[in-house]
Amino acid sequence: MWYEILPGFGIICGCVVASGLAIKTIDKLFHGKVRRYNVDALDTMLTRRDKRLTQSEYIQKGLDNLKTD
Repeated sequence: MWYEILPGFGIICGCVVASGLAIKTIDKLFHGKVRRYNVDALDTMLTRRDKRLTQSEYIQKGLDNLKTD
């Protein structure tokens, strides 16, 4: 019957999820942060801008969050 495929499907899904989590964990352990993929020139420029403004590439600060006197 159709439900006989569920254990195999569960095992395959579990392996895919486990490998994805393992890659993120290994990157975090060895590089100190999760690796970013598909980064082009604009993304690099915006990451450098965010790091310059907030001293962190993970805290984004746009024009609406900048202090104005």
